[in-house]
Amino acid sequence: MNVAITYLIKDDKILLLFKSTRGYYVGPGGKQDGDETMYETARREFKEETGLDIKPKLASISTITSEENSEKKELTLLSFYADTFEGELLNRTPEGIISWQDVANLDNLPMFIGDKMLLQGLVSQLKNGAVPVRYAS
Repeated sequence: MNVAITYLIKDDKILLLFKSTRGYYVGPGGKQDGDETMYETARREFKEETGLDIKPKLASISTITSEENSEKKELTLLSFYADTFEGELLNRTPEGIISWQDVANLDNLPMFIGDKMLLQGLVSQLKNGAVPVRYAS
């Protein structure tokens, strides 16, 4: 299964989704549908969960393996970022509550440790002028 997650970072803030059912923050994203590209998945999922249109850029690709009921599952996660957007931001969706968070406060936010590490690395790269991989659309 392929999943896209996108972090919108603007003016030292990051747009995150708080999933009240899980009690932590995530980047907007979701599963790839049909024959869409992962770039299309990132744009569609971000729009559905935030109301905003973005032009995502690829930041990283990760493979996550888990085991449930003695069955191994593998997930390919493509992480994207964006720094510009158009549209009107939603406050809440069925997925959770959307809010801008200070990048400087990432350490204090409840997040899955893998997401937090990935996001901290991305923020560090961007602050140091390193541009992660670009995704050609």
